[in-house]
Amino acid sequence: QSTSTVEPIIAAENYLNEIQEQINDRKKFLKETIQAWLEQYMNKLRYNIDLQHQTTDSLIVFREQAFHVIKK
Repeated sequence: QSTSTVEPIIAAENYLNEIQEQINDRKKFLKETIQAWLEQYMNKLRYNIDLQHQTTDSLIVFREQAFHVIKK
């Protein structure tokens, strides 16, 4: 094979390798971004669930106190 045939092939392989690296970088970035977003979402969900439990507990206590006041 002559040099003139080999050089474009090497250039093409290098180009494809660069593109593959960019794809891998973007995949990594997307994966990390989605994981961070999911973590945030799950934390908000946990917070809202805790809030609901606290509200429910408060309402139960309030109802019991009101019931005692009405009973007296």
